[in-house]
Amino acid sequence: MNAKKIIAIVGGSLAAFGIIITVVFMSVLGWNFAKLDLTERGKEVKQDFDVVQVSRIQMDLADRELVVRPSSNGRITLFYQDFKKEPIVFTNLDGILRIEQQKTEYRFLEDLFSGMFQGFASRQVVLEVPAGFNGSFDLATSNAPLSFSGMQSAGAVTLSTSNSKMEASEFTAENADLSSENGPVRVTGASVSEVRIMTSNSSLKVQNVVAEKEITIQNANGKIEVEQTSAGSLQTKTSNAGTRL
Repeated sequence: MNAKKIIAIVGGSLAAFGIIITVVFMSVLGWNFAKLDLTERGKEVKQDFDVVQVSRIQMDLADRELVVRPSSNGRITLFYQDFKKEPIVFTNLDGILRIEQQKTEYRFLEDLFSGMFQGFASRQVVLEVPAGFNGSFDLATSNAPLSFSGMQSAGAVTLSTSNSKMEASEFTAENADLSSENGPVRVTGASVSEVRIMTSNSSLKVQNVVAEKEITIQNANGKIEVEQTSAGSLQTKTSNAGTRL
């Protein structure tokens, strides 16, 4: 038996042993694996909202990629796959459109085990908003990328994700707060009154950004790059890495 076969056998055995240990450990912690649904593939959903009735959009997701881009029909439109155990619910009260994902502790395992055999279900959520929408955005996801582009007259823009990248480009806003943890952040072509941009343990790049008042850039354990950017006040802070202006 050659060395490659031996390595493959040993590696496969260790992986199987690791899965068994994980299952046993999580069962001891109280996980009920009988609740896992490995067959649900999700239902394609398109949801429309009247932009006239909305002054603020709030979104709270988990483990789902979020893409925000201009719409072509003058309405706010949401595209996503709906899962019975993890529905997305909506409320629109007093001008605040709230879009919230109901979370389940089994979502990651369901994706993992079903993905091994069927391919991973799409976790992307697309939010299309008229480019001239002058309301505010408060958007959050986790463990997935977040992309925001093309909004030309927004009020306050707050974006956050974790363990993945964030890209914000070609937008205009009164003020913005953009943050990620353990993921790269790239901000390009923005015009704002003031903006705060933060990440950690990754890279942060700001390019072609104009701020009337202040730009604050912070990165823990990662480099900062600033190009063709101007502001009344520009502050950068990093640790264990360099800053290039």
